[in-house]
Amino acid sequence: MARKKQLKLIENKEEIVGVIPPGKIRCFITGKLRDDDPEERLRQDVARSLVEEYGYSKDDIDIEFLIKMGSAKKRVDIVIFEEGKEHRQENIYIIVEAKPENVKPSDKKEGVEQLKSYVAACLNTKFALWIGSERLAFKVTEEKGIRKLEEIPDIPKKGETTIPKPTRGSLVPAVNLKQVFKRVHNYIYANQGFQKDKAFEELLKLIFIKVYDEQYSPSLQFYVLPDENIDEVRKRLNGLFKRVQNRYNYIFKGNEVIELNDIVLKYVVSELQRFSLVDTKTDVKGEAYEEIVGPNLRGDRGEFFTPRNVCNMTIEMLFSLIPEDKLTSPGGMKILDPAVGTGGFLIAGVQKIKQLFLNRGFKYDQLRDLVRDVANANFYGIDFNPFLVKVAQMNMVMHGDGSANIVHVNSLE
Repeated sequence: MARKKQLKLIENKEEIVGVIPPGKIRCFITGKLRDDDPEERLRQDVARSLVEEYGYSKDDIDIEFLIKMGSAKKRVDIVIFEEGKEHRQENIYIIVEAKPENVKPSDKKEGVEQLKSYVAACLNTKFALWIGSERLAFKVTEEKGIRKLEEIPDIPKKGETTIPKPTRGSLVPAVNLKQVFKRVHNYIYANQGFQKDKAFEELLKLIFIKVYDEQYSPSLQFYVLPDENIDEVRKRLNGLFKRVQNRYNYIFKGNEVIELNDIVLKYVVSELQRFSLVDTKTDVKGEAYEEIVGPNLRGDRGEFFTPRNVCNMTIEMLFSLIPEDKLTSPGGMKILDPAVGTGGFLIAGVQKIKQLFLNRGFKYDQLRDLVRDVANANFYGIDFNPFLVKVAQMNMVMHGDGSANIVHVNSLE
């Protein structure tokens, strides 16, 4: 007993001073220490998303909440209670189950059926979310006294009861874009029948459309609403894609189309529509890119990608030799990566330029234009792999531009 008290005191002290011991992770909701394992890290990522992306209060969320199911008791990964209500089973508003990425919705033990059983035991629950190999959102409906889960594009944000058409003000930066991209890419691969590089190219089209929509559309077009006809969604996106191809004719041939089937297209759009890819932090986007480019490309045909910290260090060293006025002037200097890969070195350079402008106090609109002008004039890349050229071009688009300067050539010639 004395030993347990001593451990508890040590843990409390560590929580106070902010030291996290090996094998522990701090709960995003409660601040307490929990055992660190892949499933717990996933649960914490989801919890953070519910707060930062959906706007729910930490005070209305509980982790591993114990519910009664007949004579048994089960722990639910995450529950969101009615705002300001006591943390009791009858006050649960949303139930969330977060599973490892290898668990499928059809899994008998941990799939959607488990989520259904929890919803059945929590009679006032309105929505549910299951995350594993896929991300599935549900609205709880009742028919002839039987509670059912009706699939919807997403759960509502705090204060909403349905999924409205998104506006720029409703978009949020992504918390964990790496997991989102990976899940979407794997969904395309598993449900469309494409090879992984082809699945990536289709995802790339939708990322281009999403970014273009955020930057240029008077009102957002990249969305799918509950019960919306997928033909209407496809029509909107095809219209946007034509404009994307005109804008980036050095990336797309001009005769390409969205090849995803209706089910896959609806899923991908529903996953991406709540985010602002333009406003998502650079490091988050960089990690996401590394994830979807995929380990299967690294080392293939002698291709090895430089870690981001090495890219950043190299750019810091290189730029320290150049006066700041030349770094921030279009044409003031030129930087060429003859084996550009996914664009890591150039992205590090663009980010450094952006930071120099930020240090001078420039705001978002001014900053975007200044960075674009410098990137278009100063940053260049070459690669022999046409697939990686597309990846790098998109990377440059996401980080400020210079994408037109990435070309498919054998630099050794």
